[in-house]
Amino acid sequence: MLLQILNSISDPIFVKDSQHIWVFLNDAFCDFIGHKRDALIGKTDYDFFPKEEADVFWEKDEQVFLTNESCENEEFFTDSFGLTHIISTKKTLLIDENGNKFLVGTIRDITINIDKYRHTEEALKNAYAQMETLVIERTKQLAEINQVLQAEIAEHQKTELGLRASQQRLSLLIEQIPLAIIEWTPNLEVQSWNPAAEKIFGYTENQIIGCNIEMLIPEHVKEHFEKIIGNLLTSRVGNYSVNENLTADGRIIICEWYNNPLVTRSGEVIGVASIAIDITQRKQLEAERQIALSELEEALDKLQRTQIQLVQNEKMSSLGQMVAGIAHEINNPVNFIYGNLVYAKEYCQDLFKLLKLYQHNYPQPIKQIQDCIQEIDFEFLEKDIPLILNSMKMGADRIQQIVVSLRNFSRLDEAEMKTVNIHEGIDSTLMILQSRLNQQNRRPEIAVIKNYSDLPLVECFAGQLNQVFMNILINAIDALEDTFVKNKIVAKEVLKININTQQISQNSILISIRDNGCGIPEQIQQKIFDPFFTTKPVGRGTGLGLSIAYQIIIEKHQGKLRCISNPGEGTEFQIELPVGKAPVYLERARMPIPQETIPQETIPQETIPQEIIPQEIIPQEIILQEIILQDMEN
Repeated sequence: MLLQILNSISDPIFVKDSQHIWVFLNDAFCDFIGHKRDALIGKTDYDFFPKEEADVFWEKDEQVFLTNESCENEEFFTDSFGLTHIISTKKTLLIDENGNKFLVGTIRDITINIDKYRHTEEALKNAYAQMETLVIERTKQLAEINQVLQAEIAEHQKTELGLRASQQRLSLLIEQIPLAIIEWTPNLEVQSWNPAAEKIFGYTENQIIGCNIEMLIPEHVKEHFEKIIGNLLTSRVGNYSVNENLTADGRIIICEWYNNPLVTRSGEVIGVASIAIDITQRKQLEAERQIALSELEEALDKLQRTQIQLVQNEKMSSLGQMVAGIAHEINNPVNFIYGNLVYAKEYCQDLFKLLKLYQHNYPQPIKQIQDCIQEIDFEFLEKDIPLILNSMKMGADRIQQIVVSLRNFSRLDEAEMKTVNIHEGIDSTLMILQSRLNQQNRRPEIAVIKNYSDLPLVECFAGQLNQVFMNILINAIDALEDTFVKNKIVAKEVLKININTQQISQNSILISIRDNGCGIPEQIQQKIFDPFFTTKPVGRGTGLGLSIAYQIIIEKHQGKLRCISNPGEGTEFQIELPVGKAPVYLERARMPIPQETIPQETIPQETIPQEIIPQEIIPQEIILQEIILQDMEN
């Protein structure tokens, strides 16, 4: 209570201990000094006043402590703003029950009173002299002011005429401009409505003035309209919006709105000025243009696909003829060699038999014969010639197998759907790819683990299915090579491709081709069947491979093609095919399936890029050419 009373006193009050340190200060003292109480308590006069003033305060205070007598003084005091005041202080000594001495002082600022007294006398002396001067000057000023006022009145009249003309032009502009200009209050009451607004919305000025502007807002847009108005009135900043609006005859139109709040200097919003433009026709044209653009893009995309397909059809036709020609040209000499190997073996056996008889009956031939036997190493020839003939037979068998695989793969004589053994198609494809599966400089052999179930014969386009098998198997090989190069598979781990077949229902079979490579990222999996999607460098692919494989399985055979992959766990392609005849148009089905564009240059194995997405289709023309050449060299 005492503290509240002291703080309520308007005069500054302070208490010091015997060390001249402030121990109590009321609010008026803190305000007078210009510092907060926390900064003053525990400090002395020397911490805040010039030394000359602090020395005076210290001397007066010490006198009270020594004499125990109260004193009143007039002193100079400099505040925190550097202003010097004349103050009247009254200081009294108090001693508590423990004998501690405290100085209690009050302060009153008498600067104004003294200054006032000093200046009053001076002012009285000058007042009379100034009075006379002022009367003369005032008279002169009144005459000048009168002239100025007359000029201002004339200028004001001129300005008023200009303002009226400007208002007239503005009024004509508002009436004749093709934009709807509307003014409405914060309560949404329409105050102004020009002819363009009447033309756009169908309401006359008499019908709409004083009505709620929500008459123009359809029911399903009102919530959006309320948000716009709320932001406009609270932010006091203009905004732009495109809204659906309701006309007098019930039509829905689309308008652009430019809204600006009318704000007074005090910050009060007294209304809103809006400009509305009917853009219904423009929106319709934009929608029609967008539809036309979409149709044009679709037509262009279709044209590009058709163009690529036509090119690929021609290439695949040439490839098929090349494969058939190679198979035919190889088959004839191989049959000649294979057929004569039997006789060559019999003739060699007969010759060796004859030589044995000579050795038995003439154990001591002449020296010339002995020298020849030693020179040609007859014993080695006797052992090696049968091995050579067996090796030649094995090579001929291999070439015959390649010829059969090429014929089975190309299926040039089977343009229509036929009943085939799926396992033969897979095995033919593996035979063609054998050189790529074998051990190479960069990696070990890739093991192919076949788990074939008993499957019924499937009615399909065998050549097209072989293309799908080829594409998926090649990509599995590439995935394993890429993974091995990146050291994501240790040397001791087996590189393998698992091929499983099973009949999952009476009318369908499932073919699964899985590798243990690096897998495909999820974001890539979502696009691998999209036409023209590719992650390969320019010149290595067109992005049509898996799209075409998808077309073969889905459209040509009414089957399913799925990709299941997790990064680091390999990739599995599942092909589900119906056993019976697929319901497709025969003429369409006879069309060759386009393959990827042939690169102008093949890429050597030692320059294979480090970043290869495994499931990207490799052009089959290049693959078949390389495989045939490698097998023929072997």
